[in-house]
Amino acid sequence: SSDVCSSDLIPSSKWIPVRVGDRTFYLDSGASYHLIAWSDLTKIEYGRVQMLPHRIGLKTAKGKAYSYAQVQIYLEMFDRYLTFLVLSDVHP
Repeated sequence: SSDVCSSDLIPSSKWIPVRVGDRTFYLDSGASYHLIAWSDLTKIEYGRVQMLPHRIGLKTAKGKAYSYAQVQIYLEMFDRYLTFLVLSDVHP
């Protein structure tokens, strides 16, 4: 497999919803990756998407998923950019 790494994403009862503009991000300090769906990207974020040199494989509650891209998203409450893997579909 050409996956860089694989991670188990286990739903957490300790997710913290954070409202940023008209979007809600669910923060999980135990998660291996930050995730976002293509459909949830703003036009500016879409323009900042970077393709990964190798796909990253994830094990999710719905089965295997792969990310081929990442994007930096600014979260004002932390005054920093976080890197999110971009997936076709993401559900909290």
